[in-house]
Amino acid sequence: MANLFISGILVGAALVGPLQNACKHAAEAQKQRLETLVRSLADKDPGTRKAAAKDLAKIGPGANDAVPFLVKGLKDVDVDVRREVVDALGAIGPGAKDAIPDLIQILKDEKRRQELLQSGLIASSQITLAEIGPSVVPFLTREIRAKKVDPNFCEYATSILASLGCQAVSAVPALIKLLDHENPDIRRRSADALAWILASPENGRKNQHTEEGKKIQRSAEFQGGKQMAVAALVQALGNDPDYSVRIAASSALAMQKAIAAIPALVERMEKEPPIPALAFAAHLGSIGPEALPAILTIIEDEDRTAGLRSKAFHAFHVMSIPYTDRVPLNKESAKKAIRVFRKSLKDQDKDLRSDAALSLEEIGANAREAIPDLTAALKDPSVHVRLSAARAIYAIDPKNLSSLPVLIELMDDKSVGGSAIQAIRLLKDKAAPAVPKLIGALRNPDVQTRRVAISALGDIGPAAQDAIPYLEELVKTDEELGKDAKYSLERIKKLC
Repeated sequence: MANLFISGILVGAALVGPLQNACKHAAEAQKQRLETLVRSLADKDPGTRKAAAKDLAKIGPGANDAVPFLVKGLKDVDVDVRREVVDALGAIGPGAKDAIPDLIQILKDEKRRQELLQSGLIASSQITLAEIGPSVVPFLTREIRAKKVDPNFCEYATSILASLGCQAVSAVPALIKLLDHENPDIRRRSADALAWILASPENGRKNQHTEEGKKIQRSAEFQGGKQMAVAALVQALGNDPDYSVRIAASSALAMQKAIAAIPALVERMEKEPPIPALAFAAHLGSIGPEALPAILTIIEDEDRTAGLRSKAFHAFHVMSIPYTDRVPLNKESAKKAIRVFRKSLKDQDKDLRSDAALSLEEIGANAREAIPDLTAALKDPSVHVRLSAARAIYAIDPKNLSSLPVLIELMDDKSVGGSAIQAIRLLKDKAAPAVPKLIGALRNPDVQTRRVAISALGDIGPAAQDAIPYLEELVKTDEELGKDAKYSLERIKKLC
């Protein structure tokens, strides 16, 4: 054993020398290649210069020593060479920080902006500055703090800062100041950048999940900046005369899950015209369960307009999407919501009754106590309410098929027939009683209804044997729906 151990040591020692020599030769070869490429950057032929920059880009961070020569290449007379040089600096990344001032100058060049845009140099410079990373933040911050900020440059700068996420936190005070700028485009872009820099981890950039990113988000600078930004964004949300700025501020607050913004978002939902107000409702829902009390208060208040209460339901819908499976509402919150929604099932407004049923569907199994109210809603005069109630019953209790006869009946209604078939699809083989009506739907003049009916028969499977001749006929005669019919046939015959 001892002899084997000693032999191993001797073999290892014998390998060290050749390995060291190989590494040394590789390093020397890399150095020579870089020197050759750097010389080629000064060649008289633009094609040679362009090829050299391309090759340096392929080397990437290992081409750090070429940065001073690439910086000189940013002034090349050939625009194609300059673009390849910019790309090479981006490939080198953080090691190309000495190029920052010259790259920023490209973005600031007002006289040649159109030419630079058409050549792609501005877009390439933006990407490269983002690839260089946090080193660029002080330079951009200094530029946007200037007394006179060019709107075009501001667009480029805020886009780069936004791409850096929390790594651009030192720019937050300057961006907050821009929220008071006279130009609404600059105010909007500032809000957009703040959204990404201060976003909650689930909404933000990948770098927020790194150890460095987590450290930044715990820092006093980040926490203090976020507090100041929320106050400034709430102010913009409430008072800015420009809708695009208000919506950008609203989005930024939602991305930060800023609980302090809830009252201002509710106010915006009341003040804005119906369609724009939906965006603010969505942002209210995006804040998460903390916004639920405000949402339920609006829904329950019969003195509020039906339009506003419907928007509150929309906020709940947005809120429930990411939380239904991963972070369910706690029992107390769910109980409060169910109580409000059960009450709303009896509201005078049919749209609110439908909204209530849809919301109970989203809560799912925890809303079992609402089954009696939903069962009563199956007889609602509104077809939309009946459809929503039927869907909710199955979502809450998949074993409860009391809604199937209603869904079969609703297939005859032109306004909800297709939606009724979609709901029937959810029942799969339990929907066998719907087969005769589904076969009839294969002759519906609406192509989308026929397509959904074909899929529903496939979902039902072997219990839809009676549909086989009709589907086979479609395979032969209907070029548009033949493939769908063939797939459903395979499922009914259990061939797949």
